[in-house]
Amino acid sequence: MTKRREFIKKSVLGLAATTAVGSFGIAVKRCKPAPRFETQRQSKKNWQEDPEWRKMKYGDWAGPGVSPTPGPMDEILLKDYAPRSSVIVQETFVEKAKYPCLDSHVHIEAKTPQEIDQWVRTMDKVGIETSFILTGASGDDFKKLVGSFAKAHPGRFQLYCGMDLTDIENGNFSKRVVNELERCRDMGACGVGEITDKGFGFTGDTNLPKNKRLHPDDERLDVELLT
Repeated sequence: MTKRREFIKKSVLGLAATTAVGSFGIAVKRCKPAPRFETQRQSKKNWQEDPEWRKMKYGDWAGPGVSPTPGPMDEILLKDYAPRSSVIVQETFVEKAKYPCLDSHVHIEAKTPQEIDQWVRTMDKVGIETSFILTGASGDDFKKLVGSFAKAHPGRFQLYCGMDLTDIENGNFSKRVVNELERCRDMGACGVGEITDKGFGFTGDTNLPKNKRLHPDDERLDVELLT
């Protein structure tokens, strides 16, 4: 403790003496200041490309999980990159819904009677009371689906029909669409779907010129054409 106090005392006295001498006009040698823009010039360097900097930051690795030596990662495409997550979190698996629920959006996931029966068993297992199937079908195709799903398993499936999108340039197109929708309703359709546009029109025909594609605001769908 005594040595430490002596060191501090000498340091303070030395500082005071230097200040006093400086006040009498004795020149004091100063260190040459660093160039004004030196820091700015250095900041332009891309340190991430500096091998020494990378080694100090990542050790023998070029980055987290990436080897610095040439390898397959140099050629891998983003679409093919599927790293395994390192996040460790608690997982909760709900095997069955607490209350009977509805699957409000599903498509045709089964075709044969056996596959449809298995579908129903899966619904029972997870607690789904009714599934709403967006078939996109019309005409005889929709009629077959009604028989395979709704009639074979009453109450378990509700079917949405589609629109008849054939021959859209025909003058009676809109009338034909409405007539078919009414027919599907009578067969048991509870709605219409799934109908999408995505810029290509309802028909999804990319070969059609843009001015010929059928969009929701198209005059060919106007109510006035139905009278």
